Amino acid sequence: GPSPQKTATLNVSSNGCFLFFTDNRITYGQQVMIDFVGFEDRTPISAEVCWIRPWGDQGNYLPGIGVRFITISDLQSARIASLLEKIKNR
Repeated sequence: GPSPQKTATLNVSSNGCFLFFTDNRITYGQQVMIDFVGFEDRTPISAEVCWIRPWGDQGNYLPGIGVRFITISDLQSARIASLLEKIKNR
């Protein structure tokens, strides 16, 4: 399979996230596996690519992909909910 890519997420919700990504071989509907470093549960989360923003698209936005989580553990969902709650309460 393809080799793992190190990236960062800039926008997370309970349903998915935006990943900084520059590999132009990614396609809509493709499944990706995400490992959130720092989570207690490091089981890879499977997600589907819902949209792609290439380099230089629509001005000066960061390139990347929007993904929808397909399989995510209860522990991982709870961790994301906890992080979102902390951000909301800042």
